[in-house]
Amino acid sequence: MARRPRLRRCSDAWRYLESRGLPDSVLTAAAQCDDIREGPRGSAWFAHRDPAALVIHVRGPTYKGSLTGGCKSLFCFSHGPRARHGRLVLAEAAIDALSRAAIERLREDTIYAATGGGMGPTTIAALEALLLALNASSDALFESAADANPAGDRYAARHQEIADEIGVPFRRLRPPIEGGGWNDFLKASFHGDRRHEA
Repeated sequence: MARRPRLRRCSDAWRYLESRGLPDSVLTAAAQCDDIREGPRGSAWFAHRDPAALVIHVRGPTYKGSLTGGCKSLFCFSHGPRARHGRLVLAEAAIDALSRAAIERLREDTIYAATGGGMGPTTIAALEALLLALNASSDALFESAADANPAGDRYAARHQEIADEIGVPFRRLRPPIEGGGWNDFLKASFHGDRRHEA
């Protein structure tokens, strides 16, 4: 990932993410945090970091998947002073986490995270460490933004189990489009706004 260029305005990756309904404000903030890099053929590479490894999840116009190597962890994106973070929104895909950030206009008290699909031991360990850190906040809250389908509901149930074990208040943040994720909702809203403007 270190050799890939940082996300920049008007690049192929930037235009691809714009086509997914992500606004300038979110893309600019993600670029400043270096959470997304540019991959080949207009793809976007999302960093899933932990103290010992870096795993990249790739999305593009014709491909989505993971690069091999490393230990699976969380994609984390936040805006604003770290001391204000008391809320965690956890999606399955990074693009859904960023979509939720866009819908909420980048809340400064929130970390938007994604598991990149299933949750293995290293992903669960990273989530538990993050929740333990957030639990110091008087207004700590863990919201599961998993997809609106049976698999997403199972992930949300697992998220709640982890929240209960650590003692963090929990809420299910289910996308309103049955069978879809938060990016589906964002794209539907984005295209609806464009039609309205026309």
